[in-house]
Amino acid sequence: MGGLAFSKGVHALLTPRMPINIHRIANDRCSAALRELFVHVATPIEAPGKTDCGDIDIFVSTERAGAFGRLPVFSAPSEAYVAVQKALGATQAKSDNVKAGAHYAIPWPVEDALQEGEERYIQVDVTFCDTPQQLQWKLFRHAHGDLWSIIGSLIRPFGLTLSEGSLYIRVPEIEPHNKNKSRVLLTSDPYEVLSFLGLDASDTYWQSSFASVDDMFDYILTCRLYNTESRIDRVPDPSASPEQNAALNAEDRKRTKSRLVYGKFFETYTPVCHEASVERVKNEAFNRFPGCRYDYFKRRREHLRETSRDKFIKSFKEELLQHDPTPDHRSHVGCLLQVLKQILFEGDVTHGIPPPANIEMEDGILNEDVVRDFLRKHQNDVAVSARKRQLEKMQQNALRKEARRLEAMATAS
Repeated sequence: MGGLAFSKGVHALLTPRMPINIHRIANDRCSAALRELFVHVATPIEAPGKTDCGDIDIFVSTERAGAFGRLPVFSAPSEAYVAVQKALGATQAKSDNVKAGAHYAIPWPVEDALQEGEERYIQVDVTFCDTPQQLQWKLFRHAHGDLWSIIGSLIRPFGLTLSEGSLYIRVPEIEPHNKNKSRVLLTSDPYEVLSFLGLDASDTYWQSSFASVDDMFDYILTCRLYNTESRIDRVPDPSASPEQNAALNAEDRKRTKSRLVYGKFFETYTPVCHEASVERVKNEAFNRFPGCRYDYFKRRREHLRETSRDKFIKSFKEELLQHDPTPDHRSHVGCLLQVLKQILFEGDVTHGIPPPANIEMEDGILNEDVVRDFLRKHQNDVAVSARKRQLEKMQQNALRKEARRLEAMATAS
């Protein structure tokens, strides 16, 4: 299957898979054309054993005119989008986000004129990188085809994620609620990633494609997180909920069917991950990238603090409403909980009720024993203050309502 961006619609184009020689010719020409516009132009290392290609991937960065002190050629992303189309001689172009990149359809090289039939095109995917460092990471992340999809699946059970931008360690308590917030940055340096995973960073592996898929597998197996102590069907992610693990397994199965090289690896090699190993890798990450330790535990503590407080307030609210769910009582309970949160969580002393000390345990979780003891002593006082606030609120609402009524009468007259 070739590129799919132009395969449908009124102006659909035929973009079949390209033989390697055609891919090389078209890639060289496109890269040369783009170097007239950008300082940095590069294509990721191809997957091993490929006899044809579906499209051409090119990453670009640093506008050439701007780099040499002249005024920028592109005052907006849309201008870069159009300029690239013109430079490539593309028949069509489309993009969901012109700031990030676009798909371009260029005519099939005339060198392949012996081929007859429907007019053919080549899909060229151009990605705009904000910095040379971002371009370097993308080259690294997309090198060798399925290499990083496989390694990403190997390291995921250890609490690590390799994204389009960096290597992260995940906070397991946060992940079921917010995947992005659970990720704590380790590094965006390709060498540091390889070194941490125990993979060879030499030019032997990072200047050209592997000779074969098996050679790439041999390289992957040198990852220090690969472990064959036992063989199991699929390693559950200890940081994920049962529902997430089910989804991940479904995602892996889908990738196994659609990505033949990925599927072949996991049919041949089955990794294993132990809980002790997860803790070891986390501590190794903290030692290797010391800046992440503070952020990791800060996010974890904030999450545990917030969730434990929300859980307690929800439970206490249910207790208060259990025997009287009437609207008036609900309104009073709402005010009571608001006052309680102000005293407990904000240290508000304007209610005349001193907040208790040590309401949090070491990891930020609410100490419910302390809070319950506080309520036994002061719940009636909190209720009185809440009732007072409720009456004040009702009076303010009544005054605002009366003011609006008088204003409407004045306008009508």
